[in-house]
Amino acid sequence: MPILATAKRSYEPLPSGEYEFLVEEATRSRSKNNNPMFKITLSTEFNGFKKKVFDYIVFIEECSPKITEYVQSVGINVKEGDSLKEEWVESSRGKTLKARVKIEDDPKYGEQNRIAYYIEADKKTNKPTVDDPNEIPF
Repeated sequence: MPILATAKRSYEPLPSGEYEFLVEEATRSRSKNNNPMFKITLSTEFNGFKKKVFDYIVFIEECSPKITEYVQSVGINVKEGDSLKEEWVESSRGKTLKARVKIEDDPKYGEQNRIAYYIEADKKTNKPTVDDPNEIPF
C-alpha cells in the first residue's frame, strides 16, 4: 500500500474544546510523593487521526473533586459525601467519557493537551465541540 504525502502532523494537540474519549488505560501507579495514583490514557479521533491525551489522578483528599468528576463521567452515580473507591477508576477501561481539553505549553515538549475537567455522563453528546474563534454562530 503506498504512503501518501501530507503536511498534517498527527502529534499536534487537539484544539481546546469538549471531546468524547475512549478510556484505553487506567493503570495503577504511585505519585512522586508515593501516593496512590492512576495514569489515564484517553483516545479520540480528530481530522482522521487517533489522538491520545494523558491524565493523572492522585487518590488523595485534595484531589477528591477531580476523582468525583472522573467517576461521574464514566457513569458511576456518586454523590457528595460518598466514599470514593479506587476500583471505580480502575474499572473505567473501555468506557467512554466526555472531557474538556485545554492546551498548555510544556517547556520540554511544547504545546500539550491537558484535561481541564471531566463532564458528567448524563451531559454527554456524541459530537465534540471545538472552540473556534473564527466560527460565527448563525
